[in-house]
Amino acid sequence: LYGAMRAIEIAYQNTQLVVGMD
Repeated sequence: LYGAMRAIEIAYQNTQLVVGMD
């Protein structure tokens, strides 16, 4: 379960990076 939460957190951060670069 913790691994899934971590994956979601990483995906969220990656989304912010993509939005910031655009």
